[in-house]
Amino acid sequence: MKSIEEAAVDVGMQLPMLTMRASETLVRLADSVEDVRNTLKPLLADDGAVVRLLAQYERTGAQLERTASAVETELKAARLSTTTASVRDAAAAVTTFSSEVSATAEDTRESLTTLQETLDSVRALTDYLERDPASLVRGRAPATGKGARP
Repeated sequence: MKSIEEAAVDVGMQLPMLTMRASETLVRLADSVEDVRNTLKPLLADDGAVVRLLAQYERTGAQLERTASAVETELKAARLSTTTASVRDAAAAVTTFSSEVSATAEDTRESLTTLQETLDSVRALTDYLERDPASLVRGRAPATGKGARP
């Protein structure tokens, strides 16, 4: 019993000090809570940073939803598979057209060469008729030498 009595006396002696420490701890805790409250108060006010951030977050989310919807609508409207097939068909048509144009250009070159030769012959005939108009009636004069031309 004596040791229980000594322990109780010892606790009784330390009780005021423990109470004072607990009281100081509670005061510090209350000050800390007040500091946190004072720090959070302007952030959580109607025009505070947290409220503005949440509003911006909501606006950004709404804009993302509108953008996603617009992209989806455009993708549906574009019908990419149809468009891609059309582009392929157009490219094939251009290639075919290019081949045809190349063939036509070659034919045109040959025709122009023939036309040039014909025009040269007509020019030679015109020159001859200017020098000897009577040849239309009597014909060409006989050649005077080997390979000679009038």
